[in-house]
Amino acid sequence: MTCHPLDPAIGSVLGELRHQRGLSQEQLATKAKMHRNYIRGLERSEKSPTFKSVGGLLAVLATGEPLPGALTRKRRRRSTNTDSV
Repeated sequence: MTCHPLDPAIGSVLGELRHQRGLSQEQLATKAKMHRNYIRGLERSEKSPTFKSVGGLLAVLATGEPLPGALTRKRRRRSTNTDSV
């Protein structure tokens, strides 16, 4: 995947803000309803953030709370059908 030229700056700022707030990558990921590996990838400029993910991370870093439910990505659970024959 090709990274955007701003990705290193975003990753650097994200890591700096996270450290200032005293959060681990896992704590930030949990609060932002994201996966820890995604946070790690952003900080290392291995992943390009979406507008939605930047907004969610900034909300957590600014307020300690995630964005309202309609604006955050919800994790989908696989349905397990235990009624199959």
